[in-house]
Amino acid sequence: MMNKKDFFSLFGFSVGFDIDLDELHRRYRELQRRVHPDNYASSTSAERLASVQQAADVNEAFHTLKSPLRRAGYLLALRGIVLEDDKPTSLDMEFIQEQIELREDLEDIRHHHGSIANADGFLSDINARLDALFQKFARDLLDANSQMPQELHLTYHKLQFFTRLQQEAKDLVGDLEGDLEEL
Repeated sequence: MMNKKDFFSLFGFSVGFDIDLDELHRRYRELQRRVHPDNYASSTSAERLASVQQAADVNEAFHTLKSPLRRAGYLLALRGIVLEDDKPTSLDMEFIQEQIELREDLEDIRHHHGSIANADGFLSDINARLDALFQKFARDLLDANSQMPQELHLTYHKLQFFTRLQQEAKDLVGDLEGDLEEL
């Protein structure tokens, strides 16, 4: 049996935002084979229970590290940065205006018979913005500046917004493609 570790150590990674997702998947399968409860079927009930808990820990760690947003939140938690209510205490007015405009753009595409090309273009723009924010988060995480906890916290909330918007845009693209298939 293995000891409970931080999620990065559990998978043999250094603590940091950038990880190799293919390697994460490989190590996940390896860990699951090792701790799977079926391996402990003839063991004591305490060992079986420990195996179930370890398998759950491996699953939680995997899903956290696999998701860029969840990984970012976990990294903040490791630094002691508390994400209270997942709501920012203050965002700049420029970002608030940007949120409103992007939501309006998405609604225009959705309700005014936007084309798949428009939806794909919107999604590509959101993907690029999200990638840039994740890169900023990774850079800021490495910076030891005293202002960084607040900056990381605000960047995380921007990441949350763009991740939700990205999913909504993906759903819209799927809906529009489904509408075309029905024709």
